[in-house]
Amino acid sequence: MSPELAVPSFSLARQAILVGDIEQIEPIWPVTGQYSFINLRRSGVVTSSKDPLYAFLTEHGFLSSSGSLMKMARKSGSYQVDGERGAFLREHRRCLDSIIAYCNDYVYHGRLLPLKGDRPKYAALPSKGYVHVNGYSQKGKTGSRFNEAEAAAIVKWLSREKRKLEEAYGKPIPQVAAIVTPFKAQERLLRKLLSGLPDAADFVTMTVGTVHSLQGAQYPLVIFSPVNSPDDTSCFMEAGGKYNMLNVAVSRAQYHFLVFGHMNIFHPDRDTPSGNLAKWLFDSQQSEISSHFLYQDEDPLLSQSLDVPRQSAAVCRLSTLEAHTDILRQALQTARRKVVIVSPFLSIRALESDHLLPLIQEAVERGVEVVVYTDHYLDKKNGLWKEESLQARRALVEHHVSLRVLKGIHNKTLVVDDRLLVEGSFNWLSARRNKDDARHECSILVQAPAATACIDQLMQELEAIDREALFYCPPKQKILCADFFCQPLYHNYWNSVLTHLRERASRLNLPEDSNPEPLQEIRKKYPRHRAAWTDEEVQLVWELMNYTNDLRVFTDCLQRSERSIRYKVEGTAP
Repeated sequence: MSPELAVPSFSLARQAILVGDIEQIEPIWPVTGQYSFINLRRSGVVTSSKDPLYAFLTEHGFLSSSGSLMKMARKSGSYQVDGERGAFLREHRRCLDSIIAYCNDYVYHGRLLPLKGDRPKYAALPSKGYVHVNGYSQKGKTGSRFNEAEAAAIVKWLSREKRKLEEAYGKPIPQVAAIVTPFKAQERLLRKLLSGLPDAADFVTMTVGTVHSLQGAQYPLVIFSPVNSPDDTSCFMEAGGKYNMLNVAVSRAQYHFLVFGHMNIFHPDRDTPSGNLAKWLFDSQQSEISSHFLYQDEDPLLSQSLDVPRQSAAVCRLSTLEAHTDILRQALQTARRKVVIVSPFLSIRALESDHLLPLIQEAVERGVEVVVYTDHYLDKKNGLWKEESLQARRALVEHHVSLRVLKGIHNKTLVVDDRLLVEGSFNWLSARRNKDDARHECSILVQAPAATACIDQLMQELEAIDREALFYCPPKQKILCADFFCQPLYHNYWNSVLTHLRERASRLNLPEDSNPEPLQEIRKKYPRHRAAWTDEEVQLVWELMNYTNDLRVFTDCLQRSERSIRYKVEGTAP
């Protein structure tokens, strides 16, 4: 609450107890900072913006343009706990521990004591999850933004899951789920789409609105609709670099917090509210909720993802594991010029189960360019690449695939020349091939001529995403990656990762000292200089390449000269 609204009622009280949280939604201030300063100066309270009193009033929440009653109370209250004015309520029982972890880590800096546990009542849903929706935000008549694909996906999913959610929590859907969004236009669109459902009456009282509508509330499930898309210059959810909005949205969810949106707006390598939300969301592959429902037949969401006529004869639907693996194999066998595979996750098991590596090799030998796009973050666990992902990356590069690692890949797409595009929820190079373990996934297959425009759009979108690294070994060359150290410098590791790799390198056997004196002199600086490369050391080189292309890191870790390392990686050394 803004201070000028509360002061009149406080003048009638002898004592007051205030309960609140300065890290939640801030007051809506009626005046700007400029007018607040003018009023203070006209009243003789301050003389200039550099006046120490002005700084004091600003810091402690007294201004009508940025003040907060809670900040004033913390400054003025006489009650103290552990040297801090007021009492900080540490015990948290509303959210599952894995949900409140975001708020505890990035807002309260570990001060909360989670006591809820981590067992949701609806086990089919993760406690924190996301659905990638390839939609784009638009500006409405009032200036507020909306995202049609995102809103349609949320309503479609809720309609499908309604009965299961109500059974799991023993309540009608308005008491189970709430939808929160930063934009009023998106709220209006969501309400409109909900009102068009056959069972619209069941959703009438559902909480759908901005974070202000959730202040003080709690629901088993909170769905967050960020609205923004990659083309937007900023994300309203983290306006001013503050965590307040996301803190409220996340901490209202008791058992599940789900994000439906274009996941390329979330960058886990950035220390921002949305970047840290991405770290939290993407820390497990189980957080990804299948988007197969977006690609069902007669699905109105088709036009949001692929710009083709809904009833076009060039469009068909894939809905089985066999249909997806067959089309992937056919793509490699029949392509004339180029195959593009967009797969956020990579797994050597998928490559081997489908016998894809020989097919890739045959395609390359026919002169077909095979390109794989993957994500720079999703296949990691605790900062380290998963072993099956590292093996898949190396196998692809050794079979002369152009492996392009981008900062933010969530769509799953297959392209053959300029004549066929398949897009859907199937992870082409990581999905489990065992029928008993495989998830139900759906995709839409688009053929020429309709596919051509879709392919052009896809390639433009991929080119717009920041690239972290390119791995490519030209045919008939025995190297790890051409021009690897010539690419723009990148670092994608924690210090603990580098320590781990250094320790492994230190366990490698060092060459004996019975060598000419000049060589011994060089080995004082590079102990492994001119030593034979072992398979284990080559594997270390490959792992390092997946974290950085800083040559200094390679020499420090491997204890070899820059020239030696460049020759091993690139096949040449200046």
